[in-house]
Order: sequence, then structure tokens, then C-alpha cells
Amino acid sequence: MTSEITQPPKQTLTQLLFLVIASVMLCVSRLMAVFTPFPLSLSILLFGVRKASVAMVLGISLSVLFSLFIYSDITMVIFYLFMCIIAGGLAFCIHLELRPVKGVIYLASSIILMVALVVGFILANSEVGPVEMVAQQTRELIEFYSTSEEGKALIENLKSQNLLEKPEVLAQNIVENAPSFFIMSILLMVWVNMYLVLRSRRLLDNRDHYKQSEGELINFKVPFSWVYLLIIGFLLLLIGEDYLQFDKAEVIGISILRILGIFYFFQGLGILLIALNLYRIIGFFRTIIIMMIVFFAPYALALTGLFDTWFDFRKVILKYKNRGEKK
Repeated sequence: MTSEITQPPKQTLTQLLFLVIASVMLCVSRLMAVFTPFPLSLSILLFGVRKASVAMVLGISLSVLFSLFIYSDITMVIFYLFMCIIAGGLAFCIHLELRPVKGVIYLASSIILMVALVVGFILANSEVGPVEMVAQQTRELIEFYSTSEEGKALIENLKSQNLLEKPEVLAQNIVENAPSFFIMSILLMVWVNMYLVLRSRRLLDNRDHYKQSEGELINFKVPFSWVYLLIIGFLLLLIGEDYLQFDKAEVIGISILRILGIFYFFQGLGILLIALNLYRIIGFFRTIIIMMIVFFAPYALALTGLFDTWFDFRKVILKYKNRGEKK
């Protein structure tokens, strides 16, 4: 990717600065930080690698200022750099015109592998194991949050679960569950930002020569064979420890269910978007509905995607639409 990816006409420096500053604001906002790669990817596709890279340096500088003078921690800088890598990967996948689902899987897998190698290198050069390392960090975080107003709710929650006096148990839970949650988070982040960038493809070039669209992400369907993996996950979760005498069976089972569940979540989300299109629900009200369901009923979407394997809700929606048009 040595040359400029695209050179659409009438793009201004103000637009480039706006996209980069928007990415920093998203990064700072915590809840909306998952959308940080979106404006960064657009900046690469709109202005090319060189100009976008220079602008990203500005974004990194702003994140450093926030880290030094507001948060007193470098976590935001590391996170923003991580978002820049994801944004570059998204822009590269779109430039190569990879099919969106394939691009999501390739990019997410590459990021997961990269992080796994970094974590493995750190653990290989550490004098303590992962549980001891996390336990030490947990003690420091508990001490920090115990003096913070924002951390009182977290401390009370830990006390209610009898984990405050047992940081080693808490660390063990984190080590066992972190990999599956991380994989889910990366897949979700890449999928959402790929969808947003493709949705905004009309901004990329007035000739609209990009062959791929967000339609493939909406119409995504999990292969039927994955149901068997789902069954294996359930069996490991429910009876793995008793019948296999394997103490990590429950952890592996729940990890399988979580990772497969995010794909069924995508499938269910696609069905939701198709249903909203059927009823012509657009604009702000559409956004509110999607956000409410995503944040408060994600399991319902995952179950919708799972049952779609047998009932094909898209076909049902299409039949209902055709019947309404005939009337």
C-alpha cells in the first residue's frame, strides 16, 4: 500500500482534520470508542495513506495530551494506536475489494494473532505466570478504585461476590474468560466499522466504483455445520467436567458458545435491519431501536440468528412484503 488508495475530488484539509479529531473524541467517550476506526478508515480512503498518516500523528498527539493531563495514564494512547491499526486494516480490505465477511474474518484473525503473539512474548519473558501477573494488577486497580468516586460501585459489586478479599480468584476468572471476550470484542468492532465504512462508500468516490457493499454483512448467514460446534460447546459446559473429568471443560464450552454466539448475533442483527427496512423505519427512530436492542437484548438477536438456521426468517419477511404489495 505504497501509493495513495484513492484521490476523490474536492476533499479539503478541514475534512481530514475533522475526521481525525472525531476519532479522538470517540476514543475518549468510552462507550462510543468502538467506533474509533470508522473516521480513521474514511480518512485513509478519502485522502490516501500519506495524508491520513500525517493526520493520525496529530490524533496520537492529542491522545497523549489527554493521557498526560486528564487520565494520568498511557492506556488511551495504546488504545488509539490499536484503533489506527484496525482502521488501516479496514481500509486495506476495502481497497483490495475483499468480500466484506471475508475481510472481517481475515482482519479480526490477524489482530487476534498479533495480540496473542505479543501476550505470549510478555508471558515468556515474565518471572510470574498469567494468574499472578493479573492478580498483581488487580490489587493495584482495587487500591486505585477504592479511593475513586467512580469506582465505588465496582468495589461494592466485588464485595457482594466475595472477590475483594480474594484477588487470586478474581484473576483466575479474568484469565479464563478474557480470551473469549477479547475475540468477541474484536469481531464486533471490525464488523461494525466495516459496515459503517461500506455504508458510507458513496463518500469515497463520486464514481462509486467500489464493488462490495454492506449488503453482504446484512445477509450474512452462519453455515449449518456450525450447529454441531454449538452442541459440543453446550455439552462441554453442562457435563464436560463430570463425564470427561476435565476441569477446564466448562471454560472451553462457554468460550465456544461466546465466539459462535457473536456470529449468530451478526445474523440476527441482519434480520433486524431487514425487518426495519420492510416497515420503512428510518432516521433517528431507527437508530434508537437498533441501539436499544443491541445493548439491552443482544441474546435475543443471537437466538434469532440461531433459529434462522432452520426457519429462514428472511424468506418469511420477503413473503410478508410481497403479500402486502399485492394487496
